[in-house]
Amino acid sequence: MANRQAMIDEIIAKYKAGFTPPERPIGSVVHIETPGRCVLVTGATGSLGSHIAADLAQRPEVSEVVCPNRLSSTDASLRQQRSFEARGIYLTPLSKAKLNIIQTDTSKPLLGLPLETFRYLVERVTHVVHSAWPMSFKRSLSGYEQQFKMFRNPIYLASVVANYPTRAYKTLVPEQLVTSEAKMICEHILHETLYRGPDTFHAMAVRVAQVSGSTHSGHWNPTEYIAFLVKSSQTLGKLPDLDGTLSWYPADEVATTLGDLLMSSTAPNFIGHIENPARQSWRDTIETLASSLGISSQDIVPFEEWLAHVDVRHNNDPQTLQKDTRDDARRE
Repeated sequence: MANRQAMIDEIIAKYKAGFTPPERPIGSVVHIETPGRCVLVTGATGSLGSHIAADLAQRPEVSEVVCPNRLSSTDASLRQQRSFEARGIYLTPLSKAKLNIIQTDTSKPLLGLPLETFRYLVERVTHVVHSAWPMSFKRSLSGYEQQFKMFRNPIYLASVVANYPTRAYKTLVPEQLVTSEAKMICEHILHETLYRGPDTFHAMAVRVAQVSGSTHSGHWNPTEYIAFLVKSSQTLGKLPDLDGTLSWYPADEVATTLGDLLMSSTAPNFIGHIENPARQSWRDTIETLASSLGISSQDIVPFEEWLAHVDVRHNNDPQTLQKDTRDDARRE
């Protein structure tokens, strides 16, 4: 435990060091007054990120939504459109016109953009939402190094943008950060940045609970633990008998809540939690899943027995079962 805490402290110190809020904007730029707010959203092709970008594009007070999608051989706008369609998100022509899809590398300085493009963002952006994060329960803490590095760059953009005196309220909202330790490290990085430049920008760290499928399409992120559990249970023909309660929150409603927080006049440096207050019984949910998957009540087995079936099936035919499911389930 002591060694793990030392590792956490070392990572925090590493990524807190060396950040000095800029004294003036990058290059020679002129502040452009816009009729609405311009929000930059990282991770906009992700499950929650897609809903955040769509929600913001439909808000009348937002004039532009910048989506810095990662470099790829596929056109960035096409990838964004496919991400929307996969989740049952369809925007009106007016809302779609607000989207500005750019290809970038958020792990590099200036977000990997040419200086002129970065200047454009400095001139336009009023809010930054950081929702880019890998979905993995197996990754070790050291495996998040690239994400910690990436986390610094949206903060830097927010601090540069905030140097304009007419833009008094800047908000950075990190999305669900998967592991509690990785989340804590990012919050420490954010806190240290604010401590070094308290007048640079304002920030909100929002901790998001389990995000489920949206209310309009039901699309669930297929890389999440629950989706793996359902896939494996369907393959096995058995479901685990789980105790306790669950609290899931539909992706589109989480996005709306985040958008409301972002557009509000909430006090700066706010830390919030988004969770469904109405809890449900796991046992009732498992029975509903069993009915949907055609699994009999006799095949709802104790959790340890279900894990044993996962192990046997994986060893006999690893291609039919996600190994991540077995390993992640043991972590719960």
